[in-house]
Amino acid sequence: MFSRIDLRLKPSRLWRGWRLLVHAVALLAIWLAALSPFLQWLFSLLLVMSLLYSFIGPSERIERLVWQAAEGDLRLLGRHGWLQVTEIRALLASRWLIYMQLRVAERLLPLPLLVWRDSVDADGFRRLSVLARHAKPPQDSC
Repeated sequence: MFSRIDLRLKPSRLWRGWRLLVHAVALLAIWLAALSPFLQWLFSLLLVMSLLYSFIGPSERIERLVWQAAEGDLRLLGRHGWLQVTEIRALLASRWLIYMQLRVAERLLPLPLLVWRDSVDADGFRRLSVLARHAKPPQDSC
């Protein structure tokens, strides 16, 4: 019923823009609040550190997604090699992004995966959205 999907994920400009916008609004709110100058500078410094961490932090960058829907096999290529997905714990698919919280055999904690519309081609985003909503979930083969 569903064919194999193989997507190469590239960094999203939309996600970068949202992070900048949220941090800029928070910075504006700090400086408009009736706080002492010491607290304004302290919170501003923490906010800038948060922004820098979000851009260069140690998060697992997923470069490729391969989903063989007929077999229920979902694999991700990260910077340390292939990751086997055993379960999709949460899913949100909208017109602009697909969010999946994935249980991965190689990790103790779930892996959040955000696929923004501009990080893949239009056909790939549409196919992934349909698969995420209607395909058989990955099965634990371990």
